[in-house]
Amino acid sequence: MSLYKKYISEEDDSQGLAVVLEEKKEIELKKQAFEEKENEIKEIIRLIKEEERSIETRERELEQEERKAETHQEKREITQKVREVEDKRREVEEKRWEEEKKIQELKKEEEEIEVSYQKILNREEEFILGKEKKEKTTEKEKLEERLKEILKVKDVLRKETESLLDKKDALITKLREINKNLELIVRDEESIQSREKLTEDLTEKRESERERREIEDRRRELEEVKWEIEEDLEKLDSEKDEIKKIIKREEDLRDKIQEIDAFLGIESPDLEPEPEPEPFISPVPKTPKEAPIRENAVTPEPEPEPEPEPEPEPEPEIYRASATPVPPEGGAIEGEKSYEKGEEVKMIAIPNEGYEFIEWLENDSPVSLKENYIFTINKDRKLIARFTKKKANNEIVEEFLRTNSSSPDLDLLKAKENKDFFNFILGMAKEAKTK
Repeated sequence: MSLYKKYISEEDDSQGLAVVLEEKKEIELKKQAFEEKENEIKEIIRLIKEEERSIETRERELEQEERKAETHQEKREITQKVREVEDKRREVEEKRWEEEKKIQELKKEEEEIEVSYQKILNREEEFILGKEKKEKTTEKEKLEERLKEILKVKDVLRKETESLLDKKDALITKLREINKNLELIVRDEESIQSREKLTEDLTEKRESERERREIEDRRRELEEVKWEIEEDLEKLDSEKDEIKKIIKREEDLRDKIQEIDAFLGIESPDLEPEPEPEPFISPVPKTPKEAPIRENAVTPEPEPEPEPEPEPEPEPEIYRASATPVPPEGGAIEGEKSYEKGEEVKMIAIPNEGYEFIEWLENDSPVSLKENYIFTINKDRKLIARFTKKKANNEIVEEFLRTNSSSPDLDLLKAKENKDFFNFILGMAKEAKTK
């Protein structure tokens, strides 16, 4: 059934729809105004935080200068500079606190408006949305046809998955053997290095060098084999992912059919869930240094242990958290700086006007879908904040109708002619997105 025809039929029975749409339009304008105001404040905060970072950098520089100062006069001058920088920091912090307070007050007002907006959406839904059992039944029939097609290949996919798992197990077993050999080679190399240090005889040194070359050749051979195995494991992971996608499609179809049955009040038969493919275990960890085994390694006599020296106080390990916005014009990043090991890091993605945040990536893998990404740092972290342009309202309406209407071309034409119908579809699309 065309969504436009549905809209017209509902309009006859709901005289209050025009009032609801008008109220909805007013609230949407308010929401847009609040959003623009919030973006303005966020931009001010971003600039303030950039200034704070500059002040932090200057404070660290003065700390370095203070350590190097030798005379009392130099230290007093540096202390005076530090106080000036601290005063500047306090002034900037006051500005930031004031803007952050504005954000909090704005969010409270936005929450109140959002409650009103949800009530309007609920009233609109009562006016417009009816239970289209016939459409749901037709949709269910189509889903069942697609499910039958997938079930035809399910057994084949299971066999392929079992074959892939067998190959993977064999490769990992072989990889473990290679890594054991590499560990032994490390010992051989250390043994030869110790012998070279202990002897002054040229013949013995040359013999040690010859043995070292043999070990290096063996290590290179094993490295080549190891690389081939790791490439094969990556290929198996890729094939496994494709199989999981197909099985996931079956699960999605079953879920949709059950949802439709629940909507129609039909008790769904118990469906046998598709077993998840066994996860691919990551290969064994790499050895600290990769080198092949050599038989009959010579173990040198142990050197006398030197007197223990007092251990110096360990310096804190410093790591860098950095991020890149993609595309660069999509937004800004907060939280980029150096941290001590174990310190909590809060990276904030701030979309520019006309853009929205998608996800945080690290090594091309998603790590968070929230704008505020919090983690404990134990190594250098290089992140990517992905942004995308916000879709225009006409694009949102067209995409929704193409997906949900049985007569999308007719509905698109009517949406262009009828502003109220356009807003009605736009509201449905945005509500579907939030769900």
